[in-house]
Amino acid sequence: MDSQLFKTKIPLQLLYDILDKISQTQTHSMYVFDLIAFKKGMFNNHIVPFFELCRPYYHISKQKFVNTKKITFNTFATVVRQICNLHDILYETQIKYNKSQYEIVYSIYKHDGKGIVANRILPNDATAYLTTKGKSFSK
Repeated sequence: MDSQLFKTKIPLQLLYDILDKISQTQTHSMYVFDLIAFKKGMFNNHIVPFFELCRPYYHISKQKFVNTKKITFNTFATVVRQICNLHDILYETQIKYNKSQYEIVYSIYKHDGKGIVANRILPNDATAYLTTKGKSFSK
């Protein structure tokens, strides 16, 4: 495996398990998480054990990403994005503004283990994304 972040591939089930526990909205095809979901995960103590489970998969020099001393929404989102990129999982970000404050909302699309999004309902630019990633799918 040629990755500058990971020694071995993180099991996808680790990501799905944490998102099942904390995500605000879930359907059979995607998870949606934001700052509220992150705070829920921190309050219920789901995120620190997730980081502990992920740590052995990172190269020693990259374990700073899963440092449990200072966990913020940004560090958690970075780890989730890294795992999504590792497994070629499609995700979207939305920036929502409210009274001069912004919040980033992530939509993570599930796939069926074959590199195909579960129900094939994708955003407009997903076809181009999957085509550039070397994946094929049919609607």
